[in-house]
Amino acid sequence: MQNRTSRVSTRALAIAAIALAAASVAHAGTPTILSFYNLPPGTTSTHAPVNAGPFGIIVAVNEPSGVTSSNNLTQLGLAFSSPTVHTSAPGHTLLAPTSVSPTGLTAFLEISPAGDTTPFSLILTTGASPPIPLPLLLPAVQRVREAAARSSTTGGNIVYLFADASGATGLSSINPATGVIAPIFVPTPSLTLQTGFAANGDSIALRAINNTTGRAELHVIDTSTSAGPVNLAPASFTPTGRPSLNPNQVVSAGEIPGTALKKAVLHVRKQGGDYSEPVILPLPGTLTSLSPALNTRGDLVTLATAPSGTQSLLFLPAEYLLSLPLSPAGTPTPPPIENVPWQTLLSTGDLFAGSTLSSILWDSGGIGDDGSATFAATFTSGQSAIYTIAIPEPSAALPLLAAAPLLISRRRPTSPSPTGRTPTAG
Repeated sequence: MQNRTSRVSTRALAIAAIALAAASVAHAGTPTILSFYNLPPGTTSTHAPVNAGPFGIIVAVNEPSGVTSSNNLTQLGLAFSSPTVHTSAPGHTLLAPTSVSPTGLTAFLEISPAGDTTPFSLILTTGASPPIPLPLLLPAVQRVREAAARSSTTGGNIVYLFADASGATGLSSINPATGVIAPIFVPTPSLTLQTGFAANGDSIALRAINNTTGRAELHVIDTSTSAGPVNLAPASFTPTGRPSLNPNQVVSAGEIPGTALKKAVLHVRKQGGDYSEPVILPLPGTLTSLSPALNTRGDLVTLATAPSGTQSLLFLPAEYLLSLPLSPAGTPTPPPIENVPWQTLLSTGDLFAGSTLSSILWDSGGIGDDGSATFAATFTSGQSAIYTIAIPEPSAALPLLAAAPLLISRRRPTSPSPTGRTPTAG
């Protein structure tokens, strides 16, 4: 453990020193494609894929037009082999899961034409073919808005966000083996919880509207204690979208008020068991961050969109985030960090896998603890596919950070054409 800390500290100091001194833009090179899967002709992803680690990748896709009114939830195995499919009931819509627990538990929602949501749990094991959805019975007054799986100190369970008969929002968890429901956040008039939450171990991060001030806040709930939600967002930051967290860090996309709505990513880290004051990481130019994602190591990947519509997958290595100074909670929030060395992994308009990339579909469940990023891609040819690429190793990231403190470095990939499922080296 001491050796790991020493390596992180050395790398962090090197990154900080080089990044501040450099002033040119580097080309990061071609991303390595680890796996890919071509979706059937005429289908596209309706939700970003979830990187389920050793259990494969999960993605929701539409059926071809005119074939059926249902849609499919597809699970891809390791190296994107042996796809298994769950098809929704006629007229129903599937919402893909947003996370998979380390034990392989996940959850998705099936929505009826009337708008009612019925949660299902999906138990994923190495040999599960096909996975079996299990209906979970919930109180009739609760209308489920979103569900996510996690492994906590109380075992594997599914956390779900619901609205009660009055429209007030709350959080509960349910054990799929026993059906036992445990409240996490009881609805209250003071807070309205927003969809797009993240669950990791005993912690849950989500946006909430403070009904007293009208402000959007970023709340973290530690379910191993009786403490209520803690707001981590300072007045100098307005959170948007789905946050992401690991055991020691939380990130959220958002805006810096009073600066022509400058877009940024908020980063908060634990210090001595408590969260420190947040650090604000502005995005270059006029880019808008969507669904930043952290893996356990602390690497950060986010989708960013320019006013022109160009999409980019941006990256910051764990070593950079761990090098940022910490301010104890309760002290003034530091000003936004200058010269954040964002790197571009991939952009629409790039030549990727032999074709021109036209759109990227990404969510916070796309990052893997193995140093990978999984996303859905559509090309100008109309072909859609699911890709997993490698994010830069720390040793490879150092020269990139040194060369791009002010601007995003660009990748112009020329990887092989997506014609099968064979892992391809870039």
